[in-house]
Amino acid sequence: MELYASTPGVLFLTTAFLSYFLICFTNRLKLPESIPWAGLKSGVFKRQRAHLQEVFRGREYLAEGYNKFSKQGKAFAAPNFNFVPDIIVPPAYASAREGQLYFLSKYTYSHERLHRDTLEDNLARTQQIMRLPTLHTEVMDELVAALKDAWGSNNTEWTAVNPFETMFYVVSRSANRAFVSRELCRDDGFLEAVKAYVNSFATQGILIRFFIPELLKPLFGRLLAIPVHRRYRQLLDGYLVPLAQKLILQDDRGEETLAKWLQVAAQSHSDPEERTAEALAGQLASAEFAPLHTSTYSITDTLLDLLSAPQAESHLETLREEAQSLQGDPSQWTRAQVLHLELADSVIRESLRVTRTSGKAMLRRVVAKKGVLLPDGMRLPYGVYVGLSAESHIDGDYYDDPKEFRPWRFVPGAQKPFAAPRKMATTSPEFLSFGHGRHSCPGRFFVAQFLTALLACIARDYDIQPLLERPVGHSVSDLSTPPTDARILIRRRRD
Repeated sequence: MELYASTPGVLFLTTAFLSYFLICFTNRLKLPESIPWAGLKSGVFKRQRAHLQEVFRGREYLAEGYNKFSKQGKAFAAPNFNFVPDIIVPPAYASAREGQLYFLSKYTYSHERLHRDTLEDNLARTQQIMRLPTLHTEVMDELVAALKDAWGSNNTEWTAVNPFETMFYVVSRSANRAFVSRELCRDDGFLEAVKAYVNSFATQGILIRFFIPELLKPLFGRLLAIPVHRRYRQLLDGYLVPLAQKLILQDDRGEETLAKWLQVAAQSHSDPEERTAEALAGQLASAEFAPLHTSTYSITDTLLDLLSAPQAESHLETLREEAQSLQGDPSQWTRAQVLHLELADSVIRESLRVTRTSGKAMLRRVVAKKGVLLPDGMRLPYGVYVGLSAESHIDGDYYDDPKEFRPWRFVPGAQKPFAAPRKMATTSPEFLSFGHGRHSCPGRFFVAQFLTALLACIARDYDIQPLLERPVGHSVSDLSTPPTDARILIRRRRD
């Protein structure tokens, strides 16, 4: 009886499974025959087998392709679990214009206008984002307060804290002091709504991008995006639309924030829909994802890399001495003072280099209907994703002992072949954490400034026990994230 009852379910799952792979097998872009592939082994169905194994061997495929093809100036096809390969091009091709950020999806973005923006709209928003470093004073004030609230003031006993959760809280509060307002960034309900939205956006976006075939995305893309849209509405209706309405009524008054700048800029827009509270709230929601997730990953990985490194206590003391060399309370540190924190900047850049969250960088989708012509004459079809391999981060041609975490690697004079220090926000073909060239992240100076100050404050104000080994994070395909359940022991230092 039980076997009979379960039969329809088994048949449904079997049919769905077979249908998925049938669609995947037939869902092929017409790539040039001359393009080489990474990850292929001899035997039948070698491309299909490579696609299926990519979930577990994504980084291995990219390393193979980088060394065999990228370093020889050739593009290659990297297998994907959705059976549509990404095209990885050599660094010299990084300036290609035809493309669209792969997360800008009509399925995960709840606001329609955000995936059909014109170049003019994107430029206007980028100009406002590039102004964020001017809010340094407000962000430093919030950073110091948020860190103390997250890690406490106990200076007699060791306290176990979750670095991922506490750093997300500090990053979210500090960033939203610049994005929205002092009042709202300290509202626990708002912070929870933001967290629910950006986590859902990231998870569902990855599922749709990597695991749903193009043929099935109109149906399953919309279904998988339902949780994103629900949390988006909760964030907007509960917090961001009321804020936008208030800003519109205030016109050019109120505290300086990204929200205010976007509202003022929108008033000159020719489309009246762009001047509504709903449109402004949608832009603010879209601004939350990248800085919150990437900054949290970066500072969490930095702490774990630093605490599990040999001589961790000595490294922390060196950072502490650098932070103590700055005059005044950290909440009053100026931008110029933070720029002098070369050791803290180097530690974070080195962690970004070694502990990459993605094996691919600068993925763009070809949107030209006729495809795009690469400099070598190869034409790539419409719809394919093009990017670079981040294997350059651990290339021995660029770095000594490239897989070793060296916290002072980017301090002046510490590393050949660099004749000058490389600051965290400086991009290059061998450092792609913020993109490169015209596709560099416009908010990287704000993020770099903030993360440097945060690490310096941590070293200055807290003792932290070293780790015997680095906690392992989560990985799938070429993607990896820091562990969300790790614990470290901290204690507030006596003033």
